[in-house]
Amino acid sequence: MRTQEKIIVDILRTARTNSTKTRIVYSTNLNFKVFKKYAEHLLVHGLLQKIENKFKTTEKGLRFIEHHRELELLLTMNGES
Repeated sequence: MRTQEKIIVDILRTARTNSTKTRIVYSTNLNFKVFKKYAEHLLVHGLLQKIENKFKTTEKGLRFIEHHRELELLLTMNGES
């Protein structure tokens, strides 16, 4: 089972290039209802932006991805993962 953080990172990674809702749903293995919940949260918090019918990761979202990657590396080096 994926954590909420992993789902968020998956969405943000997929949306680095302008991506449709359908592309994100299929790429992240979510359903539309679950994606909607996450998308609303990410939009409100400025990690994702909607341009016409496509989603794009914001600079803040890109930083989130990078911080998450760094945290995973630290945990892996300490034998936590």
